[in-house]
Formats: sequence, structure tokens, C-alpha cells
Amino acid sequence: MSNLSDAQGCPRKKPMYFVALGVLLLALKLLDSGPVALWPWWVVLAPFAFAAAWWAWADANGYTKRRAMERMEAKKAERRRRNMEALGTGPKRKELNGLRPGRPAWLLVSRPSLSRPKVGL
Repeated sequence: MSNLSDAQGCPRKKPMYFVALGVLLLALKLLDSGPVALWPWWVVLAPFAFAAAWWAWADANGYTKRRAMERMEAKKAERRRRNMEALGTGPKRKELNGLRPGRPAWLLVSRPSLSRPKVGL
């Protein structure tokens, strides 16, 4: 689980950008550095409000839960595929250029038709 995830392992990158921007602006404001020192406090603290609004919306609409469920389903499918391959009962390999394991290449060579050509009257 990365540092940019919630308890369900769902990434929350969008509000983390807001939080990082808010921390940067807050540091610049407190250090009275650059043009940020002249900005009003509400502008400096706005990214924190945007992050809180995003988290509230994502939780209320089930976005975070849906993403966590999708991630769990992908892990389950990958685990099932690995286990089937380990048992030797997994899906057959895709044919490469019509070749299958154990199929000789000479079978792919086009041969003239064995039936008689039809003659039109």
C-alpha cells in the first residue's frame, strides 16, 4: 500500500495535489516569501477546502469504495490466473500465426484444392 492511499488501498491522488499545494502556499505565506505573502489567507487555505470537498464527494458517491472493489477484483483475477497456470489447467496459449504447440508448420502451407474446378456453361 502506498503513502498516497486510504485505508482500503484506493489511491487519492487528486486531493493530495490540493493538500501539497496548500502546504506549499501555507509555508510561503508564513515565511512571507514572494507574492504569496501579499495574498489573503482565504486564497492560501483554499486548496485545503478543495481537498476536503473532494474527499466528502468521493465518499458520499461511493467512488473510493468502487475503486477499492475494482482493485480487489483485479487482484483476485490475477491470482486465479496464476494458480490455474501453476496447475497446468489455465487457458490455452493464443495461437501465434496459426501455429499451435505440436502442430507442424507444413500444415499451414496453402495447397491446391483437391476438388475439381467447376466449369461454367
